[in-house]
Amino acid sequence: QHTVNPSRKSHKIPQSTARNSAESGLWSLTLKINYRSFSRFFNIFGSPLLHRRGFLQKYFPPPPSEGIHSLSDASSIIRIATALIMNPHGKILLVRKAGTTAFMQAGGKLDAGETARQAVVRELKEELSLQIEAESIDHIGSFRAPAANEPGWDVVADCFYVPCSTEVSPEAEIEEVLWIDPLSPPDIELAPLTRDHILPLAQKRLRDGDEDRLP
Repeated sequence: QHTVNPSRKSHKIPQSTARNSAESGLWSLTLKINYRSFSRFFNIFGSPLLHRRGFLQKYFPPPPSEGIHSLSDASSIIRIATALIMNPHGKILLVRKAGTTAFMQAGGKLDAGETARQAVVRELKEELSLQIEAESIDHIGSFRAPAANEPGWDVVADCFYVPCSTEVSPEAEIEEVLWIDPLSPPDIELAPLTRDHILPLAQKRLRDGDEDRLP
């Protein structure tokens, strides 16, 4: 037997209220989907420029319950190819670009369609008038560090060991070149990649006595 509690009256929801509630829920879902599509679009096509200038964070902040995690990760990485250039005396070459203060490895960004090996060969020719064969250099590692001249960005560098017994001269944007002893480096400002990865690597090679041996 079905018993109804007489103290609880039946309340019917007006059709207009139900319709408004459904439309409100649909509108909220549409906004969320549109926001996700927008953030994905800019992550692929527009975020490197806009994220660098803080445009998205200022004018299109994510909802409180969400975050555009990829904008602070993949789109703030600069891929470069760089060289640990060492002469027969065990000194390594550092360069300083015009308008900057930190010394770093020679090298630079990859052009479209370039491999890291091709890029470092091109960059050494452009920056130092140093002619090398791609097959004569050896890849010694990939490293990530904060970019020296692009605040908020990281570089991911493919580093190549380049033995050098010829003179080099600064070209293009390079303002100064400097040969240093890795075991007793001078008191100069170093790019994070050089300071945290390349210099310790050069020190290890010298201490192990394998500066002339292929890695």
